[in-house]
Amino acid sequence: MDGYYISGYINNNKNLAFTVGMRSTENFNLMVI
Repeated sequence: MDGYYISGYINNNKNLAFTVGMRSTENFNLMVI
């Protein structure tokens, strides 16, 4: 859940962040890094 939260701030898009978080937290982590 933390991942999707951070993604939302970076992407400034709750919809996108939510999708990424639901898809795979690991994938999101790689994108952030």
